[in-house]
Amino acid sequence: MNRIVSSFLVISVFWVLFLSGCSDQAIDPNDPNALRIIGGSELKDLKDTGLLDYIQQKSGVKIQLDESGSLAAVEKIAGEEVMYDGIWIPNGFYLEAFRDQIKHPPIASEKIFMSPVVLGIQRSLAQQYGWIGPDGFSKEEITWNDIREKVVSNQLQFYMTNMNSSNSGALGVVGMMNGFLEKADPLTMEDLKDENLIRSMKEFFQKGIKKSSGSSGWLADIFLKEGGDAIVNYESVIAELNKKGADLVIVYPKEGIAMADYPFYLLNEKKKEAYDRVLSVLKSQEFQRLAMEKTNRRPLYGNIPLRLTGGIDANRVLYSLPLPEEGKVLQEMIRLYLDEVKKPSQILFVLDMSGSMSGDRIERLRKSLLNLTGTDLSFSGQLARFTRQDHVTYILFNDRVSPPRSFEVTGKGDLEAMQQFIQHEIESGGGTAIYSALSEALKQVLPGDERYPTIVLLTDGENNRGISFDEFAKEYETYTQKTGKRIPIYPILFGEGNVEEMKKLAEMSHGRTFDAIHEPLETIFKDVRGYN
Repeated sequence: MNRIVSSFLVISVFWVLFLSGCSDQAIDPNDPNALRIIGGSELKDLKDTGLLDYIQQKSGVKIQLDESGSLAAVEKIAGEEVMYDGIWIPNGFYLEAFRDQIKHPPIASEKIFMSPVVLGIQRSLAQQYGWIGPDGFSKEEITWNDIREKVVSNQLQFYMTNMNSSNSGALGVVGMMNGFLEKADPLTMEDLKDENLIRSMKEFFQKGIKKSSGSSGWLADIFLKEGGDAIVNYESVIAELNKKGADLVIVYPKEGIAMADYPFYLLNEKKKEAYDRVLSVLKSQEFQRLAMEKTNRRPLYGNIPLRLTGGIDANRVLYSLPLPEEGKVLQEMIRLYLDEVKKPSQILFVLDMSGSMSGDRIERLRKSLLNLTGTDLSFSGQLARFTRQDHVTYILFNDRVSPPRSFEVTGKGDLEAMQQFIQHEIESGGGTAIYSALSEALKQVLPGDERYPTIVLLTDGENNRGISFDEFAKEYETYTQKTGKRIPIYPILFGEGNVEEMKKLAEMSHGRTFDAIHEPLETIFKDVRGYN
């Protein structure tokens, strides 16, 4: 074992020096010994651990691995012109859901390694519930219905990514639906009409969700920071949390789990030889062992003894739930989650209307906001749209803060009214009173816990009117202490805005920044929807 690890380190250093980071740089698309791969953001750890360099050295294939969310990755390969030779994502959920809309679907695929989507719960709570066995791992008889009972009795809340953009969220929902129905077979359209299932899922999410996001990694980081009760995520991510100091017991629901098996798809027939050489490395015993040790993922090939750390029960026999084969069933699962199951959102858009937003910027903003009302017919557009019972508030500001305008989405008429507002009342001119507008947003947060509140801030300049950052920070902390709510603020970096101040704002509120300086504003607004 030491000899393998030592040789791996030598190889990693060699390729860091001589490839000079070629995995992060564009490569010649006509090079037969090169692959352009769009990959799930979860695969960033291949770069961080040196495994990507190892793959290149062993296969002799140069690899450009661009990271993306799973849904966004599928959307990038769906058009007439595809800029990638392969796609490597945690699971085929989104690809199979929308396969019939992909102009040039994949021509080959292989699963690479595994990580089940499971529940990580604080050890103190697991002990209190009697969920820990004599071996220190979770008991085998725990079911999703057992977990649901704790949630609906207000004893447990959880963190989970949003099914509208994140693969771990989608697979988590698959596991829950099968579990609540006590069914091991693939779900059908008839299953999704079951009133008891819909009621159970709705109650589970509306009472249980503590924090949602569009990124498994970001959610894990914020969970560790906030010390939540429980988190639904990849087993590998939860193990990493334990290595960082958390004390989570991993629960493997008895009914079965949905598995991230990381399929690697070939898109370009001309690159079949390079693809096969890379596959040969990925399926080798040496790579599978190294990936297990460095990423906490379970090997699929090589008959390798499981040596997993971070609280993973390597001896647990896992039943992997099969996904429905029909794309229409997967699409109906997404629709059911968005329109009937997930906790309704309260989204407060705090939008800069100052003079610097005139021209192209205000037009891009209007288009981005209109997209969320259902006008964007792309995969991601339909999943990012506002859904039933969402409460949407627009707070426009320049040197003054305009009266808030709110809409509750109950049907088509509300969306049309919102479209009229966006098209005719969003106009630019004046100064920039960022923090006075954020102060107004806090006042607009609805009482109670019926909705999941978030604040989305877009500004292209620096604060030059109204209260200061420090004054707002004090007001925010007072609000948090008084209400017990820390409302996440998601600043969108745009134009000439104060980047450092926006990062401080996100850090203070346990939100995150989004970069519309280097990415299209329309894409960023869809990404933000994964967090509310």
